[in-house]
Amino acid sequence: MLSRLALTLTLLLSQASPESAISGGKGPVVQTDATDSSVTVKVGGALGGMQPVTANPLLGCTFHGPVLGSRVRELLSIDGGPVTIGARVAPLDDEQLYGVVKCDRPRFDGKADAVWPIGESPPDFVVEAVVTSAVAQLEIPAPVPQTAPDGDDTPFLVNLPVWLWLDDSAWSTQAATAGLGPLLVSATATATPSHTMWNPGDGTISFSCEDNGQAWRRSLSDDDATCTTTYRVTTGANRSFTLGATAVFDLTISCSPARLCDGVEVPSVLTASASRPVQVTEARSVITG
Repeated sequence: MLSRLALTLTLLLSQASPESAISGGKGPVVQTDATDSSVTVKVGGALGGMQPVTANPLLGCTFHGPVLGSRVRELLSIDGGPVTIGARVAPLDDEQLYGVVKCDRPRFDGKADAVWPIGESPPDFVVEAVVTSAVAQLEIPAPVPQTAPDGDDTPFLVNLPVWLWLDDSAWSTQAATAGLGPLLVSATATATPSHTMWNPGDGTISFSCEDNGQAWRRSLSDDDATCTTTYRVTTGANRSFTLGATAVFDLTISCSPARLCDGVEVPSVLTASASRPVQVTEARSVITG
């Protein structure tokens, strides 16, 4: 049912010219051929809580630099007077070199543009946008909850263990890098598989497994299973439980230059979740003679 689920978070960063751009495209896209199924990707970290991955904040932005203050005035259509430079308001120095990010709509503390002197780190809100951009580029495969029995053509049986696993394709380390092109500022996000979480959907609590589970094969015994659950009640006629699976990844962020990440809150966990309906019945015996 979920074999064609696809999760795509991609972005093309151009670094071919002194002034590069990112434009077009969308944020995370989830495609599914089953209306009763869903896939979500969330990130969390030191700030607490899990937040959905949002659209790439650097889409529709252009990067310029190093450019003289006089060129900054042209880029941002500034006639004169003080402007926000990094974290302070000051006049532009026409002989100073600056880095500039110019976007098609407000992205940075309510502003569409960011300016800072070359030699200083970009403002924290720009670094946060670069980090978010790197996370948004991670190509995390949608987890497909696999079971034995399959819970569909062959319903689960109460009081008998059900094998649970995710395909290995959804259980691999992924990495992506975002940068500001000619400004030589970048962040790399690396998602490393940690463990899986399962929600049986029958009202019992969720539980974790240390890996993505062992795929069932005829040659294996129940002792070979690394992730199982046992249902104690049936779904009943014309009903189903929603089995949910979550792949949990440790998320690490590295910056270039390394000091770029200093003082900036970065996410530490990424999860990708999916669900599907399953049926549970009970074995019936017939006594004859």
